[in-house]
Amino acid sequence: MLSSAVFCAVALGSCGSPARSISARSKTTTTTPTKLAEPATPPTTPPTTTVIASESFSQPGRLLQFASFESGWLVDPSRPARILSTTDGGRSWWTSYNGSVSSQNYDGAVKGLDFVNRSDGWALLYGEGLMGTQDGGHTWSAAAEPSQGPLETVTFTDPEIGWALTDQGTLLHTLDAGVNWLSVRTPASGLSLCANSSGTLWLGGNDGNIYESSSGASWNLAFSLSNVQAPAPALGDPQPGPWLTCTGDSAWALYQWGESAGSDPFVVERTLDDGENWMALVVPRGTGLVPPNPEVAMDTPSDLGSGGPTRAWVLGYCGPCGTGSASVVITTGATSFSGTALPIATDTYASPIDAAFFGLEFGWVALREYPSSMAGSASVETTAIVATDDGGKTWHVVDPDVSR
Repeated sequence: MLSSAVFCAVALGSCGSPARSISARSKTTTTTPTKLAEPATPPTTPPTTTVIASESFSQPGRLLQFASFESGWLVDPSRPARILSTTDGGRSWWTSYNGSVSSQNYDGAVKGLDFVNRSDGWALLYGEGLMGTQDGGHTWSAAAEPSQGPLETVTFTDPEIGWALTDQGTLLHTLDAGVNWLSVRTPASGLSLCANSSGTLWLGGNDGNIYESSSGASWNLAFSLSNVQAPAPALGDPQPGPWLTCTGDSAWALYQWGESAGSDPFVVERTLDDGENWMALVVPRGTGLVPPNPEVAMDTPSDLGSGGPTRAWVLGYCGPCGTGSASVVITTGATSFSGTALPIATDTYASPIDAAFFGLEFGWVALREYPSSMAGSASVETTAIVATDDGGKTWHVVDPDVSR
């Protein structure tokens, strides 16, 4: 591993002034795990559900993540400054972190999670910066921002090496678990970012293009916005800053056209050879899936992720449907999607929060639910966890209410 000074002078070519140290591994906040109640036996048949639109457009931070088939973390949607943790595959949860949120500007809410193993992880807070844990979320460091500006997104490839984008699109790099950050020169301001353990970086620029680099030393134009294939001819140009996910030499980019009439048209572009060749994959309605599933009607994406060189998934819902359902569609051969509607714990309105996969078989989705007679009432909302152990072919409820 290069030292900070050598990396700055040789690899990056341009580094900002020395970053102010953020005490990511010094001050700690200790949280005594409080075991939440075991869930009741979940139902097996999904009832009719109306799905409420979740936040779209900008790439969402990870709100649900698993580092093994047992260990996971969830940002509680009903208390957005609280992080929950599970050690039994999502069947029960305990409070890992419990902060407070400013009623004026949302400061303190958890924007995203990033765990590289069952011990080492980070949480990015609105208005406060990054905090870390080395014991699976039992204790957390004090949150802080780097001197280059507030962080918008963070991704780590091991317990020490990480990358981040500021709110001005500046790419940052850390070699010491977030204690210090170095500025990295890029061909465009970044709106989205993906990094893998081999050092390959993918940057979604504010010009709509995708750039690729090996450790940030130099950049290549990997994909041009002008090559995006629209799912319908009359849509025009997509929005810049595609959502990105990557594994090895494979990268996946989700371009959107903006919400209209309750739906948000999108297309997935992918490369399997480090950006040399790309292919467009349109997520179809249920009758076009392989195999067909008429229960799936995905018009609006909620998240994008990958779990292998030829495997990517999209979480979404049907915006214009009167009674739709949240769905996950998966491509295992990088050419076509298969998918299914997700089961719901009760007869409710629901909103997809996030999905997470570990390996090729295990996956989870968090759903925010409301009684059908009181949709949108925060006082009666619940969060349910559904899971799969067969790669997404079938799903079942493992916890109908994480706060019970």
